[in-house]
Amino acid sequence: MKPILRKMLPTAVTLFASHLLLYSAIAFLMSSHALGVDRGRLASDSSFTVAGDGADDVLLSDLGPFADALFDAGDGVWLYEANHYEASTLPHHSGCDFTGREGEALIGENRQSEVRDGYFAWGNRHFKVVGTLGTSSDSDLSDCVVLSSRGLLDGFAGSELRFDGFGASAALGIRYPQIEARQAVSGVSLKTGQDVAVSLFWLVSLAISALGCALSLAWYHGNVRRELAVENLLGTGGRYLRRSVAGYAVVLVASSMLAYWLGGIELWRVTLFLPVAVLVTAAGSLFLVLVASALGRPHGCA
Repeated sequence: MKPILRKMLPTAVTLFASHLLLYSAIAFLMSSHALGVDRGRLASDSSFTVAGDGADDVLLSDLGPFADALFDAGDGVWLYEANHYEASTLPHHSGCDFTGREGEALIGENRQSEVRDGYFAWGNRHFKVVGTLGTSSDSDLSDCVVLSSRGLLDGFAGSELRFDGFGASAALGIRYPQIEARQAVSGVSLKTGQDVAVSLFWLVSLAISALGCALSLAWYHGNVRRELAVENLLGTGGRYLRRSVAGYAVVLVASSMLAYWLGGIELWRVTLFLPVAVLVTAAGSLFLVLVASALGRPHGCA
């Protein structure tokens, strides 16, 4: 048991620390974006509307997995839909964010009197209240209501919607090069000046996480390689290699899930966070392989 622990423990600890940093950075990025949406009255520094020939034909589904859209229905009521609700970052100070279930609502503090038995009525539909809109009780969104349901924005022209989300503007330029994206006014950059600092923190955290994952793989590979040489002599190298790969996969998933749980992130967002962790681990490992290959290549002639 001790040799196994000696081989696995450094790898597990390094992976856990790397993933915890990664998840914390993503959570911080989402919180920062929610703050911007709150201060910008549902418009962040990445929000935009579309204009030009064909703007009415722009679809939310064409703007990438992290895109979302809002429609101003009047009287402080906004309709909301996201391609992947796991990435939703609407500001709320109680309850939870939208999960993508049928008919959900975030209600501002000053609109709570309109809630009946946990539901908000709009037209002939009833939406279950899942949280209080705004980052605090005195938020600029206290007089607003946001309603969400899959397909809620079907039939609306793209020019009537306000789009947002990581990569949405870039996706628009690729899918609809002839259409102009007009930035919405943002409050977070002008009021706090933290946009550059947040981006820098995210990039540094991403790099450190990838490096940590790469180092964990290097440590594990070093131990496996020494033992694999002995197993090859015994004729059991193939079986040992399969067990080692499976062991690393188990440690990777277990450490990632533990970091996710300790990070206090909502469980339903797991389908967003875990693929990111796998991609970061793969990127760090690929970087390690490329560096090792470059260092091991002979230079010049003797």
